[in-house]
Amino acid sequence: MDTLRIKDITLDFPGVRALDNVSMSFKTGEVHALVGANGAGKSSLFKTISGIYPHYRGKIYLGDKEIKAKSPHEMLKEGIYCIYQEVDTSLVPELTIAENLLLYEIVNTKKFNTFSWQTIYDRAKNILKDVGFEKELPNVKEKVANISVAQRQIIAIARALASNASFILFDEPTSSLSSKDVEKLKAIIRGLKEKDLGIVFVSHRLEEVFDISDRISVLRDGKYIGTKEKDKTSPEEIVSMMLGHSLEEQFPIAPHTSEDETVLKVEGLWYKNKVRDVSFELKRGEILGIYGLVGAGKTELLHLLYGNIKPDKGKIILKGKNVRFHIPKDAVKRGIFLIPEERRKQGLFLEKTIAFNIGIANLDRISKGIFVDKEREIELARTMKEELKIVASSVLQFVDFLSGGNQQKVVVGRWIQKKGDIYFFDEPTKGIDVGAKSEMYRIISELAKMGKSILFITPEIPEVMGLCDRVLVMFDGSIVAQMRKDEMDPKRLLAYATGGSKE
Repeated sequence: MDTLRIKDITLDFPGVRALDNVSMSFKTGEVHALVGANGAGKSSLFKTISGIYPHYRGKIYLGDKEIKAKSPHEMLKEGIYCIYQEVDTSLVPELTIAENLLLYEIVNTKKFNTFSWQTIYDRAKNILKDVGFEKELPNVKEKVANISVAQRQIIAIARALASNASFILFDEPTSSLSSKDVEKLKAIIRGLKEKDLGIVFVSHRLEEVFDISDRISVLRDGKYIGTKEKDKTSPEEIVSMMLGHSLEEQFPIAPHTSEDETVLKVEGLWYKNKVRDVSFELKRGEILGIYGLVGAGKTELLHLLYGNIKPDKGKIILKGKNVRFHIPKDAVKRGIFLIPEERRKQGLFLEKTIAFNIGIANLDRISKGIFVDKEREIELARTMKEELKIVASSVLQFVDFLSGGNQQKVVVGRWIQKKGDIYFFDEPTKGIDVGAKSEMYRIISELAKMGKSILFITPEIPEVMGLCDRVLVMFDGSIVAQMRKDEMDPKRLLAYATGGSKE
């Protein structure tokens, strides 16, 4: 049995201490979960161990040998591999699936000319077969740019499993996978454990943590809180360790009452085979959920309504008038705002500040003529930082260095200041912790209380039942069921979402 041990790890950024004297150990032959609330330091710890942040203080040991985490390449040579939450950061979209799977070997080989493309394609197929994903990625010649987020996640996982690492660090590995693929991944991880590999993973899904882990370590505010044997603790104790107090209510819903007024009506909307004859109504002050599994057509439906893609046929009726949005700007002008699924890729300027990201959609409020008034921009951002409880050293901090939950709040903060009527939330709690989720639920509920209408996309049944007034269930591009809050039942929802039942 080998051990990966970190001792007194401290990591600082300007004005922020991300990790504060953290010590813990991970073993081969076990699955070790790392959990923590928003901004606890989980991703910072992974990036330190994997060599992304070499400016840390403290020591890292592999067995009895001290190693220096100078770069991801150096740590990979030591047998430590990390798959990050935002899968696009580790893949090259314009290369094929096969090239991405074998990228490290192709780049580092001294005999590149001896590679034949057919050999690369054959090896890629064998890797996918070995890890059980050959059916999900049948064409290894396909460019990564043309496949789904879930399939990209699978590539990153397969590449890690083929790397001969002794420790594999997974940062939210299941966040973009269907329930079927999640179960496949769990089986793969259990197999790796049997082969004496060490698996360390971050997950905000506690049921997942308790299903697969042997030990659970908790970080809070950059500090190590403790490690528990899975069989000797409970979800309630772990949540209490994460937050510093018990989570009394996951859905702190502000009382709101939806009205009879229909603000958005959709009739017979079609888009290729991804959205099929979809019709529904959204009321003023209503939180309308759209539930479905990966590939159900939920995100495509939102982008049709927002002007990102054009429907083949159907009507969109806004406040009694037929509308057709050619680009998202048309929807924004009519008071419709989207918080997208992929916040880093679609919702943020990562190399800009919090103030810039919030101000960019509010130029009418912060500009003097053609120039941006920086004082107004900063003041607006400070208001949102306080209202949304964004954890950052200041509004001049770059959003790339924020945790996932705080990045999501910046996206939301951009639109809250505008006088909109309809908000589209596409999986807004994806990749954020239980504490940040509760804050997001509070924000959404407060918007509904103010008379705003919410279209809330989620693959999570507890969110549907805890937050939504009504829910539409999608399967294979169609709405197969709709339920009021008093009609919602987990088994029925899942049955409809998997195609087992239809209304």
